[in-house]
Amino acid sequence: MIDVNKIVSDEDVKFIDIKYSDLAGIFRHVTLPISYLEKALNNGVGFDGSSVVGFSSSEKSDLIVKPDTETARIDRLSEIRTLSFIGNIYNTDGTRFKMDPRYILEKTIDYLKKQKICDEAKFLPELEFYIFRNIEVSNDRLDTYIKIDSNEQDIFKSYDGKSYHADAPRDLYFNFRSYACEMLEEMGIKVKYHHHEVGRYSQHEIELQFDTALKTADNIQIAKYYLRNLALNNDLILTFMPKPIYNEAGNGLHFHQYLEKKGVSVFGDKKSILSEIGLNYIGGIIKHGRSIAALTNPSTNSYRRLNSGFEAPVNLQYSEGCRETAIRIPAYIKDIRSIDIEFRPPDATSNPYLAIASMLLAGIDGIRNKINPGAPAIYGKKYRKVKRIPLNLDEALSELEKDNKYITETGVVDKDFIRKWLGIKRKESAMVRFHPHPFEFEIYF
Repeated sequence: MIDVNKIVSDEDVKFIDIKYSDLAGIFRHVTLPISYLEKALNNGVGFDGSSVVGFSSSEKSDLIVKPDTETARIDRLSEIRTLSFIGNIYNTDGTRFKMDPRYILEKTIDYLKKQKICDEAKFLPELEFYIFRNIEVSNDRLDTYIKIDSNEQDIFKSYDGKSYHADAPRDLYFNFRSYACEMLEEMGIKVKYHHHEVGRYSQHEIELQFDTALKTADNIQIAKYYLRNLALNNDLILTFMPKPIYNEAGNGLHFHQYLEKKGVSVFGDKKSILSEIGLNYIGGIIKHGRSIAALTNPSTNSYRRLNSGFEAPVNLQYSEGCRETAIRIPAYIKDIRSIDIEFRPPDATSNPYLAIASMLLAGIDGIRNKINPGAPAIYGKKYRKVKRIPLNLDEALSELEKDNKYITETGVVDKDFIRKWLGIKRKESAMVRFHPHPFEFEIYF
């Protein structure tokens, strides 16, 4: 248990900062002088829920955010010593707010444990991102353009695009990533490794280590916060946008995952590598993969990445080692006690609390109903006719509208959540769909 008062005393803290995620997965925060610490811990801080995406209406807008003391960490980016928390959202009567994404994941974990399938769900995220020197975007009615400036834009032209695991001096931001990972480690977020990714013009990856489902979602939010702000402090632009550059590799947020019982993965089997539980979990994700996409890939830009090429994981199949299937069984894992599966379609425009919850609920449905995922895909052989990830956001939202019982019938969320999510995202999709695109001018004007 974290001793908040000891941290305050040892670190000479002047402010506390409480962060929380809106429904879209954007961090919000409120900052208070250290003199308000006890009040904040006991009573929380009131705020206007109608001003937060996906929360309350103006008729009943008052909400409360309370810091979770187990998330207390010194904010290494604040100029004045600040103790940072992740907060939970409450109604004014003291009950948890049902649209709080963190609460939705907590309820999912409780539901999983009640099934007595496992003790914990473990996840490992792969954060992919681009770093640019500058970007100019104009959406003025008579002046629409995008101009990206990268320090690497001339480096890989003579390198045949082979930028994966590129070394210095081609890897210009090696020190940036190392420094960022050092800060994450200081915050208690364990890093597995970092490297230059496939995309030219400075694409990178930081892979975190396995942690529990809730901590993984918290870690993703904190890591994104630190990476973006560290870039800003160095006069750089860092983006997790799924497809910022045409005909270059996109940014994914792959999730390795397994269910753990008594410290061992229940997905492993001595004879056939994957256990029946593991196969059924995969079967659930494949069955609901098209509706899961509305939560794991909730932006219009998500589907510019999910096209053929660049190892795009568009086929709702599983395989050993093949990166074009939605689910990959890492071929390098030899110990069946730690076997995991990698779900590759998600990206970082998702709310990590909702993305992880949707994967778990689909997997649980597969286990409960013994859903068979079929035979694995074999690399190099023509795929049999299989379901595909939706082609666009509207298609994914329609799938969620039709296929959501595996989510709503668990009691984790209700139909009101589904309606609200569909409304927010359809409005967003329409705004993009009706906006003229610069490339349209090139081919039609």
